[in-house]
Amino acid sequence: MNAFALVSLAFGFFGAGQHGSKPEEAMTNLGFLVGNWQGKQTFMVGPGNTMVGSATDNAEWAVGGRFIEEHLSTALPNKAATDTRHMLAYDPKSAQYVAYWFNDTSPLPMVLTGKLQGSKLVLQTSGGSGATQRTLRFTYDGSTSNELSLTFEMETAGTWQVLFKSVYTK
Repeated sequence: MNAFALVSLAFGFFGAGQHGSKPEEAMTNLGFLVGNWQGKQTFMVGPGNTMVGSATDNAEWAVGGRFIEEHLSTALPNKAATDTRHMLAYDPKSAQYVAYWFNDTSPLPMVLTGKLQGSKLVLQTSGGSGATQRTLRFTYDGSTSNELSLTFEMETAGTWQVLFKSVYTK
């Protein structure tokens, strides 16, 4: 047996117990994210001040429907467009969704966990302790037909502050 066949067999064997029907069923609840979305992203840049860019979010089923892969981009006036990728999955052990967020300004992905609350997927980083630790929260809202919003917030000293909000349509 060649090395490729052995590696394939090993992945199949070790992954067999991790892919029951529950993760796939949980992922179907996120179908509202899938599509080619276009809209605006509004950044809160100071008290009463905003900056608006054109934004896209192209989300598709990936790896046999076990994941959703997103390609997001925002173009601000006189700036290069951003490049962000998200992989969303469901962890049956913790009964939570898990997101790995890669962007063009960080060397490693951000990891978030959360739950579906009605038509909203709420994901957040695990906060730490101390004055410099911040918890980040991302909320996808698919409650309106053919519209998707994504709100990014930061929690500091018990108060949530919106950093940006994207509103997309198909």
